[in-house]
Amino acid sequence: MSPRPVGAVPASIVGGLEILHVQGRLHAELDLARAQRLRSLTLAQDQVEALSSAPVLEHCGLESATRFSSSIFEGCATLRSAFVTADNRAANPGWDFSAQGEFPLERLTLMDGGARSLDGIAALPRLRGLTILPREDAGLEQHLDLRSLAACSRLRRLVLHRSGTLDNAHVLDELTDLETVKVRRGAVDRTVEDRAWLRVL
Repeated sequence: MSPRPVGAVPASIVGGLEILHVQGRLHAELDLARAQRLRSLTLAQDQVEALSSAPVLEHCGLESATRFSSSIFEGCATLRSAFVTADNRAANPGWDFSAQGEFPLERLTLMDGGARSLDGIAALPRLRGLTILPREDAGLEQHLDLRSLAACSRLRRLVLHRSGTLDNAHVLDELTDLETVKVRRGAVDRTVEDRAWLRVL
């Protein structure tokens, strides 16, 4: 890791890196096929073509994301956590959970972009923590159906603040490991208002 901003990561050192955090932009796209030891990566989304090229990648942070979809994780056999921030030029981006195959992700955080549907989240059966934080007031008028979360049996922590009205919240009772669900006031119906896991923000 360099303490100073860099315009490019020299090909000669990429193969030995285990952690790479890029603040700002590189002059050229990063070739992850060379990063055989890389376990943690943070950079602008369009600076890397295929996350699956890094064979032992466990954590990634993608900034200024324009491809706001679970499909970016396809083929990532070792990825455990991801933090994705939507490009601030995109108007109310919505995360698309549909993708090919399953992923080992345990924690997923989506910033500055919401989710209009949770269809496809079954591709994340190991998910323990899910945070979706759209921009202020971006998703308050929508309805988000929670039934698909029944497939995430290991889910412990769920943050859906500013995600609109949450329909079918009763399915969360099926998640036996669930500890905390953070929502805005009035987002869920009264049938679950007394649940120990519910936190109203």
